[in-house]
Amino acid sequence: MCIKMLNLQNMAQIKSDFWLKSTNLNFSNFFNKNNSNKNHWGVGSDGRHLNIKIASDGEVRLASIFTPKNIKQLTDNNDMSIFQFLLVTSIMINETGGKLNTDSSELGNFEYMFNSKVGIKGSYNCTGPLPCTSLGNKSAYDLFHDSTFMNLPARAKMYKPKNINDIAWKGHTYPSGEPKGSTSKIEKNYTTGGLIAECDFYKFRGRGVIQLTGRPNYMNWFKYIIDNKNDIDMSTGARTIVDGWGHDSLDTIATKITNTQLDTLFKSPSLGILILKTHYSSKILKSAYDVKNPNEFIDLAFNYGKAISGSKTYANLFANRVFEIIQAIPGWTTTTNV
Repeated sequence: MCIKMLNLQNMAQIKSDFWLKSTNLNFSNFFNKNNSNKNHWGVGSDGRHLNIKIASDGEVRLASIFTPKNIKQLTDNNDMSIFQFLLVTSIMINETGGKLNTDSSELGNFEYMFNSKVGIKGSYNCTGPLPCTSLGNKSAYDLFHDSTFMNLPARAKMYKPKNINDIAWKGHTYPSGEPKGSTSKIEKNYTTGGLIAECDFYKFRGRGVIQLTGRPNYMNWFKYIIDNKNDIDMSTGARTIVDGWGHDSLDTIATKITNTQLDTLFKSPSLGILILKTHYSSKILKSAYDVKNPNEFIDLAFNYGKAISGSKTYANLFANRVFEIIQAIPGWTTTTNV
């Protein structure tokens, strides 16, 4: 079945020219009716039951994400195909549980982020083979002895660790006697952790629709924002932060930026969604522009899911989920077995 390419330049057109015309429903209502809590949308990659439903403000969030400027940034075209829309929205639904918020943040207290756990995770405080990770983060010890990090006015009154010279801050076992933070309300951790929370192992935790993680990945995102800031829609608060970077190097920006500033950047939908542009999966997203039929698209969806996660299990789950959306669209058929 060949699908006519549509000139989808914003969410209003995506809604009127495709979803209402094809299904008599907007995308959020279509998904909640046909896919929410059903089949592969009702189970996680670990087998546990899920209840994924697009939030009541889903269409408003989608409108703030699929703007003409954002679409051009994501696709390198003035429009996008319905297949590109399905890839982006399916990833967002996966990663946000249907909330479609671009500022979702990975939960975890300081001790969890700092420590290595045999067979489960490496420490986010160091780089290398297990018990570390390959995130490229600077250690807390290095940052506590970095004047750029320590002398930032915004950090002047923050909680300071009892012993910044403790070599444990170089390692992968959290120093005893320090606040561990909470897994329930991350906002409280900034106050209780102070300078600890500002370190790479915690500050550069997974954020956004694909859980951007690690100093180098954040720096790539900063560079894209700098290079394209005149063509990106962003909130006034986010614009102030970006303009404040001046001529600082990417490394300096990464050292100076605070948790609060990062929260502001990710709350700006355009910046939050554009981490998809700086991720290496963006080449697959771009190639979806020329896809003409659902069968071809399912194979691409598998590759996109694998590029996002690095896991065949997740890729297979993601492709099945996209397959089920397509199967629910009246008049659409695919014979591809996922």
